[in-house]
Amino acid sequence: MQIELTKASYSYQADSPFAVEALHDIDLTIDANELVAIIGHSGSGKSTLAQLLAGLILPTAGSVLIDGAKPSKGGVFRQVGLVFQYPEQQLFAETIFEEVAFGAKNYGASEQELAGIVESALTEVDLQPQQFMERSPFSLSGGQKRRVAIASILAINPQIMILDEPTAGLDQRGRRWIIDLVKRLWQQQGKTIIWISHNMEEVADIAQRIVVLSAGKKILDGDPHQVFAAEQQLFTSGLDLPQPAQLVRRLRQRGIPLSAQAITAQEAYQEIAAWLGGGGDV
Repeated sequence: MQIELTKASYSYQADSPFAVEALHDIDLTIDANELVAIIGHSGSGKSTLAQLLAGLILPTAGSVLIDGAKPSKGGVFRQVGLVFQYPEQQLFAETIFEEVAFGAKNYGASEQELAGIVESALTEVDLQPQQFMERSPFSLSGGQKRRVAIASILAINPQIMILDEPTAGLDQRGRRWIIDLVKRLWQQQGKTIIWISHNMEEVADIAQRIVVLSAGKKILDGDPHQVFAAEQQLFTSGLDLPQPAQLVRRLRQRGIPLSAQAITAQEAYQEIAAWLGGGGDV
């Protein structure tokens, strides 16, 4: 399932004196089973792009196609699931069962099918169905609420998942859980993942490809090493390098003969270990 944007633009309050262009002439193709990170400074257009990709808003110019068709609620739109930033704040149902079943029910799942769908979705996010289904979502911890919110998206079984700042507000354990879940959905279930984040370390660790937005325009698009090699463009756009990349570059500036290609902690370790004569194996 391919997403294709051609000269896609979006303006808030379009055709009014208060129009504000959030995206301008975006050309972007995302193929099936890609894991793409979208990064950019606050106000760069990331969340607007997420809504455009999910079909929640339509472009004011250009086009957005999914497998050659325009997103529509009754058709390909259901193949795209959007997990908003802080999705736990959007919980509304009286029970976790009702919360997780809501989208699937709206898309036509029968009452007989719903129990299995909810059980499967809760199991996917490491919540025991029999323990949690009849509880109120508002009785859960913050991390558990986020899992329920994600389960409600998994219950509609989208082929494309868009996660907007999915680790925001989580501790290290919670962030690691989200990353592991996303990798599993991508590698084992073949889902296309679009990961929107401010966290450069996470992006370097998880993404196959990075798209950089600045002031509503796409300025970079490539694999993580290519994108993070464009330091000046990133700095000009208000972005920084991942901390491991900053470390090896500072060491190189001090005369230590490192290649300074590392962007992850693992790669930085290997570069430094090789220089110290310890090899690069962990």
